[in-house]
Amino acid sequence: NFGEREHIVLICFLPTLALAIRRASDDDAATGLVVIAGVMSAVAICVKPHFSLATAAAYLTSAWLRRSIRPVFALENFIAGGLALAYAASTFVFYPEYWTRMMPLMRLLYLPARTPLLDMLQGSMPIFFAIMGMLALLAWQTRGAAFLRAPRLIALMAAAGFFIAAWIQGKGWPYHFIPTFSLL
Repeated sequence: NFGEREHIVLICFLPTLALAIRRASDDDAATGLVVIAGVMSAVAICVKPHFSLATAAAYLTSAWLRRSIRPVFALENFIAGGLALAYAASTFVFYPEYWTRMMPLMRLLYLPARTPLLDMLQGSMPIFFAIMGMLALLAWQTRGAAFLRAPRLIALMAAAGFFIAAWIQGKGWPYHFIPTFSLL
């Protein structure tokens, strides 16, 4: 399966993930990295808004690890939010037909076609359990606490955010879980 949007979003998310990991221990980040992470995060959010859950999970985990709310209010998050809101607002101005014609169709045809979570995971379940088993084994071998240091824990929480985003989509198509599996 190849879901172009999910692959693109994962690539766009990597600078955000790197900066969230950095924010867990330090406020300093080069302005270029902050701008790149903010813009790339905005692209991911514009592709599918529920992918913002991965960014939120990464930065909330960063804040928890640091014992400070500062990572949540980092400049890159304001850049991402501002650009995503500007994009959404521009669709009302430049593409009003999207909201008046396409959204009602999508609401009627696409949104009701949901798959229950357990059925959703059925096709991907063996991969999911294999990855979770490998992570559990790795955590056990490294005595747990060492395994859950900032980089791994933030990536795992971002994967959880992507997992929730796939669940919100409600289709169960395996490529919707690509960001989750990739980060796991």
